[in-house]
Amino acid sequence: STLPQDNYIPRLADDRVGHFITMYQDYSSMKPETPFVRYINRWNLEKADPNAAMSAPKKPIVFWLEKTIPTEYREPIKKGILLWNKAFEQAGFKDAVVVYQQPDDADWDPADVRYNTIRWLIRPGSGYAVGPSDADPFTGQLYAADIRISADMARINYTEFEESVNPLGINNNAYCNYANGLVYQAAFASSMLTARAFLDGKEKEAEQFVADYLTDLAVHEVGHTLGLRHNFKSSTMLTADQLNDKALTSTKGMTGSVMDYTPANISLDTAKQGEFWHSTVGPYDCWAIEYAYKPFGAKAPEDELSQLKAIAARCAQPELAYGTDEDCHGNSPSGIDPTCTLWDLGNDQLEYVSQRLKLAQELWGKIELKFSKPGESYQKMRRVFSQGIKEYAIGTTLAARFIGGIYYRRDHIADPNGRVPFEPVSAQKQQQSLDFIINNIFSLSEKSIPVEVLNKLGTERLPGSDHGPTLDVQIYNTILSIQQSALNYMYEPTVLRRLNNMAIKYKSGEPKFGLTELFTGLRESIWSEAVKGENINQCRRNLQRAHMERLIAIYLSDSKSYPSDAMALARNDLKLIKDYSSVAAVNSNIDDITRAHLEDITARITTALEWKINR
Repeated sequence: STLPQDNYIPRLADDRVGHFITMYQDYSSMKPETPFVRYINRWNLEKADPNAAMSAPKKPIVFWLEKTIPTEYREPIKKGILLWNKAFEQAGFKDAVVVYQQPDDADWDPADVRYNTIRWLIRPGSGYAVGPSDADPFTGQLYAADIRISADMARINYTEFEESVNPLGINNNAYCNYANGLVYQAAFASSMLTARAFLDGKEKEAEQFVADYLTDLAVHEVGHTLGLRHNFKSSTMLTADQLNDKALTSTKGMTGSVMDYTPANISLDTAKQGEFWHSTVGPYDCWAIEYAYKPFGAKAPEDELSQLKAIAARCAQPELAYGTDEDCHGNSPSGIDPTCTLWDLGNDQLEYVSQRLKLAQELWGKIELKFSKPGESYQKMRRVFSQGIKEYAIGTTLAARFIGGIYYRRDHIADPNGRVPFEPVSAQKQQQSLDFIINNIFSLSEKSIPVEVLNKLGTERLPGSDHGPTLDVQIYNTILSIQQSALNYMYEPTVLRRLNNMAIKYKSGEPKFGLTELFTGLRESIWSEAVKGENINQCRRNLQRAHMERLIAIYLSDSKSYPSDAMALARNDLKLIKDYSSVAAVNSNIDDITRAHLEDITARITTALEWKINR
């Protein structure tokens, strides 16, 4: 590669808008507050007519479709690329992006750095797509990009969860992993449509579903090559009802940005099904492109700062909400803002999760009817069952994020309608989140699963097939792993530290939610059978053991990461649980396994409490 030699003027970055950046430290002057100079990564786009409000570029951004892309997928991918022209119009450019097809007899290689190519490759066993680009390390000017899409992206009935139940397979967010999650979303949506007979006998509609899915993939990856980062807050733009208004989503977008990780939009009400996938870029995308590409005629980067700051100052507008990878941390406890998340949709995350769990139940209820055709392998039934489990796993993580959550904003001082950087999630919302987990996740049992299909969840036994660590589905372990993910999140040291500090951050007179409310709420719900002297089923026994073990780990920890109050509350809970268990164990109305369980709980807590005292 040779670096571009032209009249390109670098553009300074702003943290309120999400662009990839090129930065260095400049020590030639001690006047600035920081030595860092940050330029956004962007193409050198100039108007052919500088005086026109809307002009074609002197040199457009050109993408070539590699000749190996199957013919039926070329138009959907091309459409996804060209959707960005809507955003460039806000920056004053007409047809800023163009797409050409590589001829079958082309004498140049798709790897040639002089061509920006959409490449079609074979990467067996996974959905894969990335949109890397090359930038001048001195200026941030983009000069090359190649988007790579694997053939398996079009095989939407294939997922990494095909044969094994892996509910805790959370995406690593160190790089763009949209494709891997999207292929699962497409598979789940395809299964739902099959269960509902939505596409029965409708070959054209089925083909359009796949085409729209590939358009969604392409517009996301192309966004990266234009310089845009992920935006995991944009999914909060519309309500659940608005998401199924095709007239609205086809013009404004389903989310504020196609740079989010957006699930397939599946309505509970089949009569009100909206668009499944993105069909246009969103308001945030237009705003980010405007910031990056709108020409101001500057001779130096500093000359356009006032115009750029005016654009970025609109960040408080709801449809321009922005949060990226380091704000989210892959839905881990390190990401403090529950609205900055992967794989959610709509402005009410708990309502979204509730709907997805209902979809999972609907899918399970139709496994035998719709996915057991004579002569076919039982593997399809297992795959569909696993998709329902995955929805519970994703939903659990999304619901738990309100516990100890803090809304984070990037506004600058004196921005119009500006907000302070931090706002704790209200006590009511945190309690609602905890109640949701108690009522929907901790209540999971074998009765939640269609027991009649458990012995039919077979797997293909040909060489090369992966059946996971066990051949059959270990349903109790699967349910427990989902419930443990909620416990682990809420008891994670980072979350507990936030809760410990949260009380002083609420306004005077506001209800508060802190460590006491969390510990008390979990103890009272998880051990309700012991308090009442009732029999305890296996799923609840497993959950109770997991809860006890988590409390013991907190209490016995020497780590400075846990707040002292959390350790004290863990000890208090253990003492109360010991009392519940010892009293309930002598109840003559309980069965033998419940009694053995409670006696074991009593003994293990006693040992833990005595061990720390003796130590």
